[in-house]
Amino acid sequence: MKPIYWLLLGVAVVAAILLTVASYFVVPVFFLSSPMMAGAAVLPVLASRGMRPGFDLIFDGFRNHFGRHAITNLILFGISLVVYIVPVIFIVVALFAAAGVSDGAIDGEMFAGVSLAVLLLFLPLVMLLGAILYQMSHFSSMLIADKGVTVGAAISASLKLRFRFFFQFLGIEIAFFFMYLVLLPTGIGALFLLPWVLSIYAVIYRKAFDGEETEIQIPA
Repeated sequence: MKPIYWLLLGVAVVAAILLTVASYFVVPVFFLSSPMMAGAAVLPVLASRGMRPGFDLIFDGFRNHFGRHAITNLILFGISLVVYIVPVIFIVVALFAAAGVSDGAIDGEMFAGVSLAVLLLFLPLVMLLGAILYQMSHFSSMLIADKGVTVGAAISASLKLRFRFFFQFLGIEIAFFFMYLVLLPTGIGALFLLPWVLSIYAVIYRKAFDGEETEIQIPA
């Protein structure tokens, strides 16, 4: 694990630097992040198969299937807009309706109470939806980079994967959330979690899609 850990960490750092520099030059980072991170995502998978992936794997998403990565990212970005904007509109309308607006005045205490209730109700849901969309993007990129599947097949299989291993992912998310909070005060310390996340995702990926007894069938 140690050699792969440091290789993954190096790839993650270089990718973060390149994406940050690209953003300053108004390069569409939106289309660069998915193909760039696809190489990092499949790196532990290739290592677990006995292969010796190199650092240049970070650029594999640009050499192969760049269009599929970009389209997948665009589709999932559109889905995320709907997922986040529609609930926000609903929440705003519900808040003002429940707060009792009369003669242009808002009941402050009622508004504060409803706001707290909505926050406690919707914040976990929004965080869960965000995690699902991130994992769909992550595993879609892995499937495209590793198996060369179509955009539709990658998104469909990644969605099935997320719900097939729902509770495993939930446990991982809770554990890494608290670990991230602990490391957050150290600044870039949270970055050191990324190789572990990628390695755990690689284990789930291989269980789902590799070998003769696969958990999930990839659509043709």
